[in-house]
Amino acid sequence: MLLAPLLARAEPTMVAAWPERPILGPSVAKGVVLWSHGGGRGGSLSPNPFYLEALALSGWDVYRLNRHSSEDATRLGAPALAERADALRAEGYRRVVLAGQSVGGWQALAAAARTDAVEAVVATAPAGHGKRGVSDKWRLNASKLYGLLETMHPARVMLFFFAGDDFDPGGRGKEAAAILKARGLRHVIVDSPPGLRGHDVASSAGFAREFASCIAAFIAADPADDDVRCDEPPPKLDALGIPLPKNFAPAKPAADLPAGVARYAGVWFGHYTDGREIVFAPTRFAADEVEAVYAFGRVNSAAERSSGATVRRGVFAENCLVFDEEGRPRLTYRARADGRLDATWEAYDKSATLTGVLARIE
Repeated sequence: MLLAPLLARAEPTMVAAWPERPILGPSVAKGVVLWSHGGGRGGSLSPNPFYLEALALSGWDVYRLNRHSSEDATRLGAPALAERADALRAEGYRRVVLAGQSVGGWQALAAAARTDAVEAVVATAPAGHGKRGVSDKWRLNASKLYGLLETMHPARVMLFFFAGDDFDPGGRGKEAAAILKARGLRHVIVDSPPGLRGHDVASSAGFAREFASCIAAFIAADPADDDVRCDEPPPKLDALGIPLPKNFAPAKPAADLPAGVARYAGVWFGHYTDGREIVFAPTRFAADEVEAVYAFGRVNSAAERSSGATVRRGVFAENCLVFDEEGRPRLTYRARADGRLDATWEAYDKSATLTGVLARIE
């Protein structure tokens, strides 16, 4: 008698991605985006990816479908997702878009094989069959993906694959493009974008900075419009959303400084490979010291307090700037031939290292 409650599955729940924001409704919104989270027990608690916020601000109603981990299997979760898509279309939304991360992206593609209510699918790091080194079925994340693309109803498809993703067998971008082209389905495939690594990097601010506008253009495009590009313009300092000290001003190096130091002047912006955005700006140059502001954005959309700014003191040594103060992370910046900077962050106890590339924005 006790088994029934234990075996019963909780129904997936569709909720507004930001309950505090008003829903525009079918007659006002550009359309509706229904996002599905990644798998595992904590999936339903995962924060919304930053790019969803950009879609909401541009006039889309955005929902998320929270499900129990028992619904991670495609055969269980995809029908519920397809039902929600049908219901949203019946409400009068002109465009119904399914988006998802990992298992959620996989289920979005599988749901599009069950209904013609879906106009576009955005799947980031789609995976439905385990992880390298954990499951001997992880290669099915390639072969079974191709099957989904071959059977889904006509819809626009946007896929993102990342280097350093242990769920990715590799080579999926080229094969997926061939399938979608043969079927005549409009698609954009971003395969291993430089500077972004790992299975979960699509939730980051760095990913949103590079691709949110492209995603918005793709899902809103007229069916006859084939010119959707993913080249984002350089950001403006006042639009970054990263805290900076009041009245801070980047320094201009004096003429008597060592050769090569001048190239580090200005305000530099970029992100580490995990997608955390950073700002670096020298504020004082001296013969034996460089003072700089180092600021960093939130690691995800739910971590409100994980951004900040610090003042660091370092030196110019071996043709790079090094900030190696006791008890603080070591920061290293090295000028590149293309005018950008290689950035390295190393934990003070050497337990972790992050790398990135910065471009001068001021």
